[in-house]
Amino acid sequence: MRVRKKRGEVAERVLACFLSLNLVAASLPARAVAEASVPPASPALEASPALEASPDPAAEVATDAGRAVAYLDERGGAGELVKGEYVDISDPAAFPDAEGAELGAGCYVVSADRSFDNRPSVTGDVKLVLCDGATAIFNKGIRCAPGSKLTVCAQSTGEQMGSLVAKGGAWGQAGIGGDRDEAGTGSVVIAGGRVKAAGAERGAGIGGGYKGSCDVEVSGGSVTATGGKWGAGVGTGDC
Repeated sequence: MRVRKKRGEVAERVLACFLSLNLVAASLPARAVAEASVPPASPALEASPALEASPDPAAEVATDAGRAVAYLDERGGAGELVKGEYVDISDPAAFPDAEGAELGAGCYVVSADRSFDNRPSVTGDVKLVLCDGATAIFNKGIRCAPGSKLTVCAQSTGEQMGSLVAKGGAWGQAGIGGDRDEAGTGSVVIAGGRVKAAGAERGAGIGGGYKGSCDVEVSGGSVTATGGKWGAGVGTGDC
């Protein structure tokens, strides 16, 4: 009896070990699947390179200020204005649009479009260069004081040449030239550019205001001048 009992205990132990081994074997595929389902660790994100700043158009304009400006002079020859020889009136900081503003003796450049709401006075020997593609609009015209001279030049003679537009403001004013009752003679020379001028009533397009006079010479460019009521296109404002 004792031998049979021992044999039964041994058989039970062998069976238990066999079942344990089967359970271990059965669990291996599930563990492998579980490990395979875990996604691999993401690699560390690399720092994005810093974006380069876009160029500042204002800074480019600032660095370009004071460059040499080539133009055609009143005889059609090549001229050049270098840094320090001119004022760019397209720049409000260099030439404010203020009542009583003056264009004193010297050289001035129109490098970009700009509109003026006041009437500046030319008070000396002034050269105004219109850069290609740029337009200056004087909504109250340009006064040429007695004894002054305004010479308008351009950079080219083609479609791209710069433009000057002037309109007489008050009664008796020329678009470009004298004010009313200014009998002293100033002078205007148009040597280049596309110039359009219109006088106020009793004012010439280019020339004198009412009861005034101003010498005018056109040697180049394209000129359209219209007098106000009773004013000449080019001449006096008292026709």
